[in-house]
Amino acid sequence: MKKILYIGVVVVLLTAGIAFMYSALPVAMVDGERILYRDFRRYIHAVERFEKSSEVFGELIPSGFKFAELSDKELSRAVLTQLITDKVLADALEHEFDPTVKKDLTLYLQEVIGGKDTAALQTASRQIFGLNFNMLNRMILLPKARENVLRSVVETQGAHYNEWVADHLTAATVRVYFLPYRWQNGTLVDK
Repeated sequence: MKKILYIGVVVVLLTAGIAFMYSALPVAMVDGERILYRDFRRYIHAVERFEKSSEVFGELIPSGFKFAELSDKELSRAVLTQLITDKVLADALEHEFDPTVKKDLTLYLQEVIGGKDTAALQTASRQIFGLNFNMLNRMILLPKARENVLRSVVETQGAHYNEWVADHLTAATVRVYFLPYRWQNGTLVDK
C-alpha cells in the first residue's frame, strides 16, 4: 500500500515538474532575452478569447478581420512575430533614447488609463481577453503605448517609423525554439 502511495506521489511530482518546466521553456530568444512558452500561449489564448467575445457580444472586429480565419500555424506566427517586435522595441526604447522618452511612455499610459474606472477595466479585461488588469497592461496596453510613443519620437526625428522598425527587426539576433520557424531578415519563415 505504501509503495503504491509513493509511486503515486512521484508520478504527481514528475507531472507537475514537467508541466512547470514546459511552461518556463523559451520559444525564442531576442537579443538575449527570452520569450517564454507560457507567455506565448497566454497571448494565443487572449486572441482566441477576444474572437469569442466579439462573437458573443455581437461586436465586429475592426475591418471585419477574423482571427478564426487564420490557421493555427498562421496565428502562432503572428503572435510570435508580435512578441519579437515588442522585445525589439522595448530594447530600442531602453538603449537608444534618453530617459525622457521613457517618462513620455509613463505619462502616455497614465493619460490612457488615468481617471478610468479600474474595476470596469478589470471586468472588461477578464470578459474579453481572459486576463487580469496587470496582464492586460503588460501584454496589450504597454506594447501599444510603447509603439505610439516611439512612432512619435522617430517621426519627429525625420525618419519613417515602419522603416525604422524593419531595420531594427533585421538587426535583431533572434533564435526560435520548438516552433517550425526561423528568423531571417527580420521576419519569421518556415524551417
